Amino acid sequence: MTLCCGIPSGEKSMKLQPRPQERTLQAWELFPNRLQHLLKLPRLLRLGGPFVIAIAITIMMDAVPTTVAPIAAVILLAVLTAASAWYLKRSFIELVIEIGLAPVYRIEAVGPGLSGLPEGEPVLLIANHTAYADPFWLGSIVRRRFYPMMTSTFYDLPVISFLMRDVVGAIRVPAVSHRKDAPELREAARLLEDSRCVLVFPEGTLRKVPEPVMRRFGRGVVKLLAEHPHTWVVPAWIEGAWGSYFSEAGGRPMTGKSMDFWRSIRIGIGEPRRMDPELLANHLKARVALQQAVYDCRGILGLDVPTAPPVFENQADDPA
Repeated sequence: MTLCCGIPSGEKSMKLQPRPQERTLQAWELFPNRLQHLLKLPRLLRLGGPFVIAIAITIMMDAVPTTVAPIAAVILLAVLTAASAWYLKRSFIELVIEIGLAPVYRIEAVGPGLSGLPEGEPVLLIANHTAYADPFWLGSIVRRRFYPMMTSTFYDLPVISFLMRDVVGAIRVPAVSHRKDAPELREAARLLEDSRCVLVFPEGTLRKVPEPVMRRFGRGVVKLLAEHPHTWVVPAWIEGAWGSYFSEAGGRPMTGKSMDFWRSIRIGIGEPRRMDPELLANHLKARVALQQAVYDCRGILGLDVPTAPPVFENQADDPA
């Protein structure tokens, strides 16, 4: 089971044009100006709506007969709170996750990219992938909404599939090693064309060994950027995940391990940059450059900065 993976290569001639498809417009697309401003408000402020509703109902109930007021108040409060939670379901669930992670992880983030990802423009967030919880840790410090890529192994699990599809808006990646078609690229391309932020782990799989600390990047991320050269790239390094409950260290994630408690997770966020189109024309050099950008984020955390290894045509994959 691999969470939020990178992109397989597909055919060399594949164009990353979004596949025409019908989809239901979201609320923020129907009323972009007002709702996008609302969704940018701090999460706690947005989720304070139900409490405001509760106070309003309490005041209104003073005018209702005593025998009816308690029952009516409970029903109205339940309905309106449920409606508010559903309308802001992603923020609501993110808040629940943050509260749950608070006593388990000490998440610290530094770096020039922490001040904010470019708003209203396409952004590709790339990072190393060491644990299933990587996207949740990133989500706790990146305030712009992003859409992660996830392999079908995790995406298709009961309950998880509902959360990933209807709440998170994750991009499903078929869990097969060699494919001629990559529908996840088309979906990511559509999101970038809509000036959204997409999270990709270009290694394509979860880290399984202590060394090397990161596998070579796949070429799919370069294909995506080559088709959308105006996309901002924001690199990140997540440190402290190896050995955690959600990592492959010591066995399968979340299996036969003690739950983490107050574990330190440090994240370095690099400066947003656009890739040179000439560099993107050579996928071998571009993959090395992107991997080096992620390695450089280790330096932000005071760690050593390895040199990204060269990539050659028809090179065998790194050992799993």
